[in-house]
Amino acid sequence: MKKIIVFLSLVILMGLGFKYWQDKTFWFNQKQVSQRPISQVKKYEGNSVIFEYPKEWNPSPKNLESGVQLETVVLGIPGVSGDQELGFLVTSLNELNFSDLYSQEYKIFNSREWVLGVRKKDGLVTYLYYTNFPHDPSTEDRRQSFGLHVTTSLENPALEKQLENLIKSLEFK
Repeated sequence: MKKIIVFLSLVILMGLGFKYWQDKTFWFNQKQVSQRPISQVKKYEGNSVIFEYPKEWNPSPKNLESGVQLETVVLGIPGVSGDQELGFLVTSLNELNFSDLYSQEYKIFNSREWVLGVRKKDGLVTYLYYTNFPHDPSTEDRRQSFGLHVTTSLENPALEKQLENLIKSLEFK
């Protein structure tokens, strides 16, 4: 009976320890990345977009590629060596190719429908968030869609949550 009580106590303690570790940290590219409360954020203000991001990130504007993108921001996520951008596109959401996504869902954030997708290809994981942008052909404004994509070497639920929080904080000018 004593052995059973000791065994159950160890199982409970191990379970609590794992739950604490799982809630507080996430191992990503052999680096420990803290999951901080959403209250520990900064605000980025670009020419046509405003968003909140974790203090550890270092977003900066990217030089524009002619004819394709309008405003692009490199997110500056520590430990992410792949693509990590958000920005406006002159391509409509219907013209973008999402056929190779591992998973895809639609969500409403701030009264706007978003396509959320995960692409797994060549040992990489890409998180995608895209939405249509109202396009007025009678003006010089060529924005037709807005997207965010981040490519990592591992799945990262903590990063996925941070990206979703960024999307929820977006304001368009």
